[in-house]
Amino acid sequence: MRTRIAAVILAAGLASTARAESQNYPPVRVDLTLVLAYGGSGDITAWGGGLAVEPKYSLTDQLSLGLRFEYTGLVSQSYELGGLSVSMSARGVLAILAKADYYFTTTSARPFVGLGAGYYSMGSSDLGSTGASASAFQGFGLFPQFGVNFGGFRMALGYHAIFGEAQTVVVSGIAPPTLSKNYLAFDIGGTFGGGRTTIYGQ
Repeated sequence: MRTRIAAVILAAGLASTARAESQNYPPVRVDLTLVLAYGGSGDITAWGGGLAVEPKYSLTDQLSLGLRFEYTGLVSQSYELGGLSVSMSARGVLAILAKADYYFTTTSARPFVGLGAGYYSMGSSDLGSTGASASAFQGFGLFPQFGVNFGGFRMALGYHAIFGEAQTVVVSGIAPPTLSKNYLAFDIGGTFGGGRTTIYGQ
């Protein structure tokens, strides 16, 4: 009988501790950020910008699971093609990723690491009437990220590693250069619905 009572008390204590560990922040939040992008992995580098939305559910105060929807436009640098300095048209990149974030603290300043994985769709690019073009691409990729939340303010740096064949500029009689497909993404924005609900230290 005493053993059963002790077990009940222990279970109640663990449940109370678990609730205390997860009550500092609400479970549902949305991160909304502007994205500044730079890609230097190909013969033709690129830069651009876009927008990312990350709806999430917090399993605990330090671990959240959710999705990342990102759309970024990439503009390619000028490139010497057949003796001429040319510029390819802009490309759009759509990323739909499953994502997990782990926060190292539960204070107002919260450094974190994240990892996303999922689907990428990259648009085609061409050079007007010259016949040079790079076909569209669809595939799988990973998105490691690290950053920090200062209350509702959020900034982070991540890298889109997109697998599969390179996007190449196809033009007759010239060795095809590759467009940058992987790219760095610097996020700056805010977190909505995820503010601390208790005062630190209580």
